[in-house]
Amino acid sequence: MLGETPAEECPPAQREPTITLEPEPPPFEKPALNPKYTFENFVVGNSNRLAQAGAMSVARAPGQSYNPLFIYGGAGLGKTHLMHAIGHYVLQTHPRLRVAYLSGETFAQQYITALREHRIDAFRQKYRNVDVWLVDDIQFIAGKEHTKEEFFHTFNTLYQMGRQVVFASDRPPRELHTMDDRLRSRFEAGLIADIAPPEFETRVAILQKRAQIEGIQIPDQVIYHIAQAVEGNVRTLEGVLISIAARASVHGKPITLQLANEVLARHYVDEKQVHAIPSEQAVLQAVCQRFGLSTQDILGDQRSREVLMARQIAMYLLREKAQLPLQQIGQMFGKNHSTVLHAYNRVKTSLNKDKELTSIIYDLSAVLGS
Repeated sequence: MLGETPAEECPPAQREPTITLEPEPPPFEKPALNPKYTFENFVVGNSNRLAQAGAMSVARAPGQSYNPLFIYGGAGLGKTHLMHAIGHYVLQTHPRLRVAYLSGETFAQQYITALREHRIDAFRQKYRNVDVWLVDDIQFIAGKEHTKEEFFHTFNTLYQMGRQVVFASDRPPRELHTMDDRLRSRFEAGLIADIAPPEFETRVAILQKRAQIEGIQIPDQVIYHIAQAVEGNVRTLEGVLISIAARASVHGKPITLQLANEVLARHYVDEKQVHAIPSEQAVLQAVCQRFGLSTQDILGDQRSREVLMARQIAMYLLREKAQLPLQQIGQMFGKNHSTVLHAYNRVKTSLNKDKELTSIIYDLSAVLGS
């Protein structure tokens, strides 16, 4: 109206600032790892020392030491154990890191499913954003062209970001003939560590560790006997132990050498091979009969020429035929490791040179059935 003071213009209403929320990544599931497959439960020996050291190194500092780490060896030797141990260690010491464990076969199956269901982006997001990628049995992707291509790009993405990658296979990279050269060259860019079948001392330690974990009461003599009879993989070795323990439990009997032989002959090794391994008592008895001595004479401190010779031959046969560790032989005779080793080497080097000694060893070996 004319003459009225114009009203003040109201300022425009203040709008709340717009916040763009990034979509949350899908929750990352922790890998299914065997609780028994830890570094603490892994028995280290000459056959697996490098692989264990490499695995421990990458677990302590993912992406900073050996990348990639490539572990290879036959079935049942401990590759999967080390892969799981890495996963356990990383999750315990770096709980914010994302760890993925799968087999090459699982990768191939999931990739095919993702293609069929049009979820390839989700598949890639799942595996190209992990911090530690553990792929077991990668030989299964060899020969699968499209899977190899996806595998290569996944590996390349993680590697370029400095993420830790660990592979396991039943053969070294150079023998993965149907794998692309570019993949093999990347496998060979890091640490390649093999796992061989365990030697006798390591087999003994593996059996002792498993018996401790499972609470199995088993005499050392039986453990040494099993370790001598089963020279294959760790899985078979532990399977023998569990079978013997189960049989003893069912029948309410203690574990004995006879029981072990029954299980071994029935399920695992040739019966002739089992009974060809003499016990320590059999060795001592054979030597005593050959020299006309008592067990006390051989195990005692007498130092006559005949007793010394019999004692050294007994030590040699206990090591060579019964396959007992030097330490155990030393405990039997009240001697140290070096004394037993000296006696063993002395007999061994004299064979075929000393006719009398050679004849005695030949006769005793025939008596012992080996």
